[in-house]
This record gives sequence, C-alpha cells and structure tokens, in this order.
Amino acid sequence: MRKTLAISALAALAIVVYAAGQDPVLLRKSLKVDSTESYKVTLSGSQSVDVPSMGPMDMGFNGSYNWIFKTTAVDTAKNEADVDVTMKDLKFEMTGPMQMPDAPMPKDVISKMKIDSRYKLTQTKLAGQSMQMMLAMGAASAVSPFIELPEANVKIGDTWTVTIPKSMMIGDLDVKLKASFSGEGSIEDKKGYKLEMSGQLPVNMDLSKIMEEMAKSGTDPSGGMLGDMKMTMTGTMDVKVVSVVDKATGMVLATTMTVGSNMNVNLVDMGMTMPAKGSTTIKLVSN
Repeated sequence: MRKTLAISALAALAIVVYAAGQDPVLLRKSLKVDSTESYKVTLSGSQSVDVPSMGPMDMGFNGSYNWIFKTTAVDTAKNEADVDVTMKDLKFEMTGPMQMPDAPMPKDVISKMKIDSRYKLTQTKLAGQSMQMMLAMGAASAVSPFIELPEANVKIGDTWTVTIPKSMMIGDLDVKLKASFSGEGSIEDKKGYKLEMSGQLPVNMDLSKIMEEMAKSGTDPSGGMLGDMKMTMTGTMDVKVVSVVDKATGMVLATTMTVGSNMNVNLVDMGMTMPAKGSTTIKLVSN
C-alpha cells in the first residue's frame, strides 16, 4: 500500500515539475490569402423521446460532409480574415420510429465567415441547411469545433473562458464555457497542442420558426404535416470539445465533440410535453 502511494505521489510530482518547466506558448492561427483548409466531418448518435400514451421511441442517426475553408482576404491590422465556407457531399440518415420523412439534402451549404487569429468566428446565415441535420448536431449547431484560443501565453493546466454567442439553439443570452491547455497531444494520427473545452449549454429553441424557414426553402421534413403548430424545445446540453492544433500554424488538425442532451419538446397548442434524451459524437479531421 505504501509503495503504491509513493509511486502515485512521484508520478504526480513529475507531472507538476514537467508542467512548471514548460515555456509559455502563444497560440495563434496563421491567416493567409488564398489558403484552403479542408476537413472530413462525421456525426453519429441517438435520441429517445417519451411520447405520451406510447412510451419511449428511439431514433438513431449518422451523417458526414466535407467542410472547406478558403481565405479570400486578410486584414493584418485586425488579424482577421474573410473566408468562404462550403459544406459539400452532405449525407444524413435517420433510423427508428421517430425518423422524419426524407427531405432533399442540399448539394452545397455555403456561407461567408470572418475568422481572426484566435479562431473567433463571425458567420452569416447558412443557405439550405437541413433541419434534421441541424437538430441532430445539437450543440454543434451553436458551438464551433474550433476552440477560441486564449488571449495570453499559456502553460499546461492554464484555463480561459470562451463565450458562446446567443443563437436560435441556445436562446438570447451568451454562455460561458471553460477551456484549458493540455500541452502536447494527439487525436487519431494528428499531433500538436491539445486543447479542451467543456460546460453546459441551455436549449431554448422555437422549432416553429425553423419549420417556417424550411417550408419557404422547400425542405420541410414534415411535408407540411405540422402546419402552423407552435413547438418549442427547452432543456440543457452537456458539451465537451477536444482539439489538436498545429504547433507552427495554429490550424485545427482534428476535433472530437461529444454532446449529452436532456430536453423537452413542447407542443404548445396541444398542451403536451415530450421529454427527450440523446447523445451525439462529432469528429472533424483535416485532409
């Protein structure tokens, strides 16, 4: 027993000494005009909805797409770039009794984005986004897979706060998540500096507005069956994001995001609430 405790103490001490001996690191992303970064994104997960008088009904889902970022301009004074973003080769399928009728997947989802050297993103509205895919991605629709980099130099174990801006998924208030620097690490075959971010997000979503937008674009997954029914989704999502960034350029090489959700789907006009729980895993790997 004493030997085990001694070994544990020595191991803990070695970690502390190693961390203390590291030089501070300033994490920044390189911004270059006409540069292109591309990723393969995959997602999978499950949802269980407790339907009144019917009991739990389960649904599975999986999907993938190619995500391409092309930098078109760089403002060196602001350390900010204009980026054209394209989601291509979108694939998404659902299984189980809760799956929605098939809706056409857009060929491409295109947006314009601003990104700075700390991975702060400002994004315009996406064109042609699939409702099924957005709902399944959950927190990934509100949380970027690119962890915002710290303002100051960091050592192993240092933390900083990342602000998740208000959105149609989380509601009208910004949310703070905690990020940390873990030193060197890897995800699959990608090696670099490892960052982590975690916390809980509220869900306060007006599904009626989303259905209305889908109907206008001809991608309503219900085929008009839900009509003008008032629907909301409320609850929480526990999120964890782990990323590896290139030591030299600061580019994100790979990210894994896991989401556990505990929500209520509220059919307001019917006075009905359906509890829903789910889990989602999203992986992003540079090509």
